[in-house]
Amino acid sequence: MYTNPGYGYCDNATSSPNHISKSGIRYDILKLLYAGMLLGFTPDKVRQFWKEHPLPQIKPENESHVFKELLQGRSWYSTEYAFSVFNDVEDFLIENGTSFPEFIENSFYRVNQGLPVSPRNWLSMSKPIFKLFFTEPDLRALIVHLINHYLGIFLPIFKSEVVLHTSEDDWNISILSINYDSILCSGVDLNKQMSKVDLGLLFLSIIRKLPECFRVPRYEHPFMVADRREISDIVQNVSIEDNLLYISDRLYAKKTSPDIFCTSKGINSSVFENSNTSVWVMCSDYFCPIRKRVVLHKGCAYGAPKLLLGFRYLKYNASPSNLLDSLIDDIVDFNDRQWSEIKELHNKLIMLVSGTNNFTYNHKNETMQLNGIELIRNVPAKILRKIILIYLETGRTEFYHKEFTKDDSIINDPYQPNFTVRLKRLMTTLETRNTSIEIQKLYKGKFIFNPLCKINYSEID
Repeated sequence: MYTNPGYGYCDNATSSPNHISKSGIRYDILKLLYAGMLLGFTPDKVRQFWKEHPLPQIKPENESHVFKELLQGRSWYSTEYAFSVFNDVEDFLIENGTSFPEFIENSFYRVNQGLPVSPRNWLSMSKPIFKLFFTEPDLRALIVHLINHYLGIFLPIFKSEVVLHTSEDDWNISILSINYDSILCSGVDLNKQMSKVDLGLLFLSIIRKLPECFRVPRYEHPFMVADRREISDIVQNVSIEDNLLYISDRLYAKKTSPDIFCTSKGINSSVFENSNTSVWVMCSDYFCPIRKRVVLHKGCAYGAPKLLLGFRYLKYNASPSNLLDSLIDDIVDFNDRQWSEIKELHNKLIMLVSGTNNFTYNHKNETMQLNGIELIRNVPAKILRKIILIYLETGRTEFYHKEFTKDDSIINDPYQPNFTVRLKRLMTTLETRNTSIEIQKLYKGKFIFNPLCKINYSEID
């Protein structure tokens, strides 16, 4: 029996204006994909994938900048570019011996506990709707009604709405509509752009795990209800005869009117905007041996006007105090151990890309050259010389300011060293000249040297 849980107020719980005004895909999405790839594949394979999908804002010759932007950047990506990447992800996974479900479980879910961002940032993004978590005892029933809020932050081109919510015995069923304008402002047909992207799988995988960020179980049974793609875009060897669809001469789907399909699912036909275009409803699952997963789902309508996702899950009540406790614990307990591994793998990739840099210090001119071209001179050059010498001799990467301010071969006037200014000049030069080495402040009076390449060093008089 259909029940109205009274979540209409959630439609107004949108993200902040600076997010709404954005068009395209927020940077966290590709960052998450890149991080998952680093955890699952060797640096050379990750490098090859992104060489074939160069970031539009980075010059091809600055390959290391591509990976720095993926991990650290704050640029939004055009919808066309992002989905050109997503379009090829599954082929990449198959070529490298894994499947999409395996990648999601073994790599994607390992980052941020399966969330697009850290628990701290997730809490910050939830501020406009946070009070709702204290008014609904069943968090899992509430979360599906809040998906539109989070889509507005990460993927504003998509809009969602709960079109059905039923409760029977100990179980809830929620059906979520996800819609988008297929023709972009640029004139690109998004349906064609992402014909190989299984949006249903992506959204089901992400949404299924969301309850775990509040320390309640994930949704037990996610399922597909409707897909905008045509069956012939998903599999080959499709033939049609008398309103029946065959794959490799075996019956798999029947043509059905939208009204009949919606009635069978208990959904109002207005969900499909009263479309008169028939849909194909699968009679059984179709398992693709190449993709190693079900790609067409029993009972799902294909060629539908909207994407519909379903979740069948046990009722689960949690008190508001338990919710707050879990959020605080997650923020306090969350550590960068997983991200430390990702950054280490990222640095290995940067070193692979950067190769070897040759630094030469000229004593007469007090200049440091990089690959035969002057990089910096005077005191900043002397600072870099000492850093490199210590690093190559001992492997040490952490340094104190006093090591340099008390060295009269570097600082002539110990009473006015201006060391912070000179170090800042060196840091800026290393960053802007694409040297593949970084100097980062740790805290007052201490910094870290981070070489993302092999270093050869020599001196001339």
